[in-house]
Amino acid sequence: LLVQHWIGWLVYGYACLIFYSRMLVKDASISRYPGWPAYRAQSSLLIPWGLVGAVFKRDKAKVSGV
Repeated sequence: LLVQHWIGWLVYGYACLIFYSRMLVKDASISRYPGWPAYRAQSSLLIPWGLVGAVFKRDKAKVSGV
């Protein structure tokens, strides 16, 4: 990708497509479990925003002394 050649971008696009499709398959397979709605409500497909937010809340609590 650094040399801006089309083959690099093709490989990168292919890897992203495979990775994304595997994430969708994973979500479909775990959606049958009872904890799925809670998991889905606090996470996204790529970035676990609930975990990221928990880190920032913890750091904010340290600063404020709580």
